Amino acid sequence: MICCNEIENFAHEKEYIAMLKKYFPELDMTQFWDDDELALAEYVDEKPSDTLIASIENELGYKLPDSYIAMMKQHNGGVPYATCYVLPEGADDEADYIEITGFLSIGRKKENSLCGLAGNKLFKDGWHYPDYGVYICDCPSAGFDLILLDYRACGPDGEPSVAYVNIEDDQIITLAPDFATFVQNLVEETELLSPEEDRAYEIQIVEEGEFSPLLIKIC
Repeated sequence: MICCNEIENFAHEKEYIAMLKKYFPELDMTQFWDDDELALAEYVDEKPSDTLIASIENELGYKLPDSYIAMMKQHNGGVPYATCYVLPEGADDEADYIEITGFLSIGRKKENSLCGLAGNKLFKDGWHYPDYGVYICDCPSAGFDLILLDYRACGPDGEPSVAYVNIEDDQIITLAPDFATFVQNLVEETELLSPEEDRAYEIQIVEEGEFSPLLIKIC
């Protein structure tokens, strides 16, 4: 016999699957995440409950976008295969694109979560990033830049834009009008390389890459 909680959970699951299709119609989420050992250990957390989401929003002081919640309900935090975002023309004289490391999960348990040890409290209180919203992605620079859900124009209960914040250069660049647009415009770094750079990248992978555990065992 199916209990009321199971029926309710199933209904919520269908709701968030529908939301994923609504916000990310051309994105295959089954091919989006690179669940390697590091990602699973430091980013990916269990699916957040509605109670936990409300608690995190209360702690942060901002209403998380429905698109972000829907994505985290499907896969709570992690490292995507596509980690690069092309900057608006003229936004930066030195770079054509920025790169992220991963998406922070909704929670407190994982180090790389919204309210974890390497989360928003550290960014704002420890590293002195401006409190303009919720920081949702870290970057390879390990502290100098982050990706922000920017609520300055919409207020804490509105639909935030997505911005790149470089604290070293005192730089804030708006990347996308909303979270869904940001996610759908992420690309893999190899897509941005010239043929010469792409060939050099492939050679580097061959020279520096490691065998898989299975291949090592066979050898």
